[in-house]
Amino acid sequence: RMKCVVVVFLLPLLGLLHAGPLPDEPVLQPQENFDVNRFMGKWYDIAIASTCPWLKRHKGDAAIGSLELQSSGSTQTISMTHISRRHDSCKSISGEYQLTKTPGRFHYHNAKWNADVDSYVVHTNYDEYALVVMYKQKPGGEKTTSVKLYEACKSQPDSGPCFGMLQRYHYNSSIMACQMFTYGGCMGNQNNFVTEKECLQSCRTEAACRLPMDAGPCKVFTDLWAFDSAAGKCVSFKYGGCKGNGNKFYSQKECEEYCGVMMRNGDDEFLTVN
Repeated sequence: RMKCVVVVFLLPLLGLLHAGPLPDEPVLQPQENFDVNRFMGKWYDIAIASTCPWLKRHKGDAAIGSLELQSSGSTQTISMTHISRRHDSCKSISGEYQLTKTPGRFHYHNAKWNADVDSYVVHTNYDEYALVVMYKQKPGGEKTTSVKLYEACKSQPDSGPCFGMLQRYHYNSSIMACQMFTYGGCMGNQNNFVTEKECLQSCRTEAACRLPMDAGPCKVFTDLWAFDSAAGKCVSFKYGGCKGNGNKFYSQKECEEYCGVMMRNGDDEFLTVN
């Protein structure tokens, strides 16, 4: 339903291409009273529309990805980590968004493609979705416009108006773990997953890697992986089958991809900023 609405909104935005370097004054009105602190956290790609020729050619083979924003310790920047998944392989890139005098507007330089990006958060409710417009400008004059729809895992569990008794999982960002709730079977929101594995893989952030290993109180043990921050590597451990926290992974590869031992072959900036 949201995708249908956003397509109508995207079409006029794609025609707003910059002519020349990134402008000093904003060309779009960002979200009114934008709060950058509420915007921090992890966002997931839902849909994209773009004038980028490469994306048009590969639209049937596009990556899915996530964008994690954290404080950089500076009042001028915020830290960014983008992870994209394509053909069962994850690629990651980190950098910084430059804050501007216009709240909700960010500048970013993509070093690999030598392109400057002018980004606008044009609409968000902070907990569920965000609509972001990105103008990319290369020194040679090539200009593209992209619009991305993101979703987040910050909303409270919503059972919906129906009367089913389905056991589902929601991500609790306060404790960085997935918890069970009863879903009625219709409507609700996007923070709703059939399995704990799906919930963690969709919503967990890199901050989970700093949590202690926690086997949980149950005794149905299975072999999982966790990041040992003292040793600086992923290690196997016995998980009891319930509770625990977000520092549990279903393979060594998954743990390493989340916690910094990233794969470095191939195009490591695939679909980072379009």
